[in-house]
Amino acid sequence: KKYKNIATGSLGGIKLDVYVKSDLKKVVSLVKVIDVPCGIGNVIGNKGGVCAVLKVKDSYVAVINSHFAAHQNKIKERNQDYSRIVTTMSTRLSEEVDELSRRAMKKKKGQKKSTARQAAEGSGDERMEQHLESQRDLESRLEGDSQGIPRQPLIEAKVAARFDTRFDVEEATDSAFNSLFDAVIFLGDFNYRLNVPRLEIELAREEKRRAMSQPTEEALAKAAYEMESVFEYDQLHRERSQGKVFALYKEERIDFVPTYKYDKHSDEYDSSPKMRSPAWTDRILYYAE
Repeated sequence: KKYKNIATGSLGGIKLDVYVKSDLKKVVSLVKVIDVPCGIGNVIGNKGGVCAVLKVKDSYVAVINSHFAAHQNKIKERNQDYSRIVTTMSTRLSEEVDELSRRAMKKKKGQKKSTARQAAEGSGDERMEQHLESQRDLESRLEGDSQGIPRQPLIEAKVAARFDTRFDVEEATDSAFNSLFDAVIFLGDFNYRLNVPRLEIELAREEKRRAMSQPTEEALAKAAYEMESVFEYDQLHRERSQGKVFALYKEERIDFVPTYKYDKHSDEYDSSPKMRSPAWTDRILYYAE
């Protein structure tokens, strides 16, 4: 009773419902709901995305639920699903919603002025070198951390904007789509897997279980190290680090065990003949100006 449904949409088995607190209903309105299929022939709705565009006072927010291509080695196909969803949605919304089109044009003009200002302050190469130097400094400090947390990979230029807003991000896949909004929540079954032997994942999970049963500082540190080591092989993490998908988005730290795929009614990973490798397939990423 404390919440009201503000938006609903579906595409095949992909369902999206957005609720707001009842006392906020008066400042939130639905602008549009659109969907983009990515199944066979880009027609079938078993893969794709559903987007609800909301206006919250004077801000525009997009909430997207999506389902990307399955199977361990279909990384390229998952990237293509993402690209198709954001590209098609940005085109349709720009054409169909005048207020979003005007916002995008206004932002583009502002970006051009900002780029001109940056050119006067120093070259892009110099700024990139400064960014990489700060990353190297961060890595060296992490190497000396008593917990031994593994280093994160260097972030390439296309995704450097997550850490330094001076970088030009117009080439990022999601740039046109995100330019329409003040904030975006992108969630769903992205289906990215782990490129690491299943045994290593099982061992990391056992370390986590032991640490939770006897939560000493040493045990928790070792469990964190093992889980971080596994996460380094997460396909989505690696694709983001190369600027191929979700270049402008952030994700909260993942320190829990992989959630895919369990035997029914148990806490044991898939023991069927397929023996699917555990992974973090269901994710929530967000973008905010």
